Amino acid sequence: PKTCLRIDPATGKTISEFRLEGKDEEWGRVRIWEDLLVTTVWSTGKSDESGKKPREGIEIKGKAPRQIRVLDRKSGKPVWSAAAEASFQFYGIGAGKIFCFDGYLSDLYTDMKRKGVIPKAAKEKRLSAYDVRTGKELWSNSSDIPLTWLSYSESNDALIASNKSNIMAYKGEDGAKLWEKRAEGVGFKGHPESLW
Repeated sequence: PKTCLRIDPATGKTISEFRLEGKDEEWGRVRIWEDLLVTTVWSTGKSDESGKKPREGIEIKGKAPRQIRVLDRKSGKPVWSAAAEASFQFYGIGAGKIFCFDGYLSDLYTDMKRKGVIPKAAKEKRLSAYDVRTGKELWSNSSDIPLTWLSYSESNDALIASNKSNIMAYKGEDGAKLWEKRAEGVGFKGHPESLW
């Protein structure tokens, strides 16, 4: 989508319409944190990226979530943004932090073709945490596995990262790994990111 509408919940009337700055940019997943609106921004990438070699044969072609952008949820005014090294495939919010998975994954968005196969991934994958208000990177870790799901529990300060065969928990405060389990499973049938 090209626009994000702010709608009065009582009347259903549009209060305002937010537009992204870039010509080819589109809205991704939108989350609300207090007075902020957080979204991934899909784009085709910058022209200076054309000279980059594919990471282990994996190219992100066409539009992909290449940025996280935070806006004021009432005015739509940009607060800060961060560019992904590859693509911000998944993110979660909690405790004043945005947790992002950044990596080259092949065919992530072609669920019906992939059908239960963990996507091929480049070696360089990372989990990062940003301050939701300032955009300051709080920590960054290399990710051991290609991720197809990410969620955060505020009450446990635990960031859960998983795919069909692996699940890991990281401490939200500093990114330290808490535990890891590996077992092939059916996974979530009908999960929006994967058909397992």
